[in-house]
Amino acid sequence: MAYTSKTLKDGAGGDFTAAVWTPGRDTDSGSQPVALSTQDKASLDGILARLADLIAGRAPVDTLGQPTVARQLAVTSTTSNVALTVGCRRISIRARGCPMRYAVGSGAQTADGATSHFIDLDERLDISVPASTPNIAAIAIAPWGSSTIGTGSLAITELG
Repeated sequence: MAYTSKTLKDGAGGDFTAAVWTPGRDTDSGSQPVALSTQDKASLDGILARLADLIAGRAPVDTLGQPTVARQLAVTSTTSNVALTVGCRRISIRARGCPMRYAVGSGAQTADGATSHFIDLDERLDISVPASTPNIAAIAIAPWGSSTIGTGSLAITELG
């Protein structure tokens, strides 16, 4: 690996040095300059420019959005699916009553009790969904250390 650095300005006009390890290089160049390919240099310059924005407090913020539609999906030992609003891109989900597994996609989904994504009892997750015909399915599973599968509901909040 090789090491290279670049001096940048922070938000207050002061200097700081950003150091970057370059994978795939055979030696550590220490304070010696590193020859970068045009592609490596463009990538490094882009990263360092974003780093300067972060340090200066000019980082873009990706907000979740406002709650728009609330849904409840009854969850049992058989998979259940619900269609979300077309164009919805994000949802917040919470497992109530039991741990479960879920599947998200375009069109009707089938959750598998062994291989689909896991959400624990009372856990909340915020996730992206496909914009075109978004659907979510869930299936109840037994809690750790138990063989009894309960029932519950998946609280779904669409975020606009």
